[in-house]
Amino acid sequence: MLPRGALLTRRSGGNVPASVRGVSPGQYSRQDTVALRLMLRQLFGRKSFPPASPASRFRRSVDVTSVDHGDKTVLLDARSEQFFSLDETGKLIWAMMATPRTGSEIVAALRERFEVPADQITADVTGFLTEMERERLIEVVR
Repeated sequence: MLPRGALLTRRSGGNVPASVRGVSPGQYSRQDTVALRLMLRQLFGRKSFPPASPASRFRRSVDVTSVDHGDKTVLLDARSEQFFSLDETGKLIWAMMATPRTGSEIVAALRERFEVPADQITADVTGFLTEMERERLIEVVR
């Protein structure tokens, strides 16, 4: 297992101003947002989300802002008004995705840095990328 606590931790973001989210103020009500989230969860339940493919090329979502804070990185998803905290390994992967990368490229870079079995790194990276994609913090480059 890679040295980490939790690669990705969700935090409630509170009320992010609509202008920061890229939505015109008043365009969507809070009720609309809640209803949409419930509908999406019913359609794409968390357990049914497919795992990230190591061959896919990923990039950071344009709707996510990041700030380094000590040994962690804090992400703000303006769409969902959620904060996420990345540990040291998550921070390293996030930095690698400043340019689009495949899961395999990320695994190879981590294998050079950590003395961990390849299959364990692959499983950890796949899980991390799947969670990041599920939360819409990264996206697949088509």
